[in-house]
Amino acid sequence: MLMTPNEYIRKLQKDISINLSKKDIESLFKFESKRQYWTPKLQALASLTPLNMVLTEIEFVKNKLRITAMTKLEEGVKEFDVIEEFMNLFQEDENFKTNFNNIKFVSSSREKTNKSATLSFKIEAKLNNN
Repeated sequence: MLMTPNEYIRKLQKDISINLSKKDIESLFKFESKRQYWTPKLQALASLTPLNMVLTEIEFVKNKLRITAMTKLEEGVKEFDVIEEFMNLFQEDENFKTNFNNIKFVSSSREKTNKSATLSFKIEAKLNNN
């Protein structure tokens, strides 16, 4: 449940025996209201990742979430179809679509070993400035 700044101030003043200034409390409220909770996002990312794919790197730098993944490339499947499908899953998920936009392809590489091919790729999504 979202509280207004004044409700938040009254609650903190009631719950805390320390004497905080209104400015301190407003700063805390502003910080808390813009805070990103990563646990649900990481759980969602694990759920939406196909079983034949592994995430090899997740980083958040300069308001950009970068995800690197690797998957076995089935015969006859185009590389970018796999990447596009993952990007669409990411973009359509409730945990990401409200906070991230401008999802883009960064890079990919293909390695062939024996009789199978492996695809590694990186995508990037920019955090919304809400």
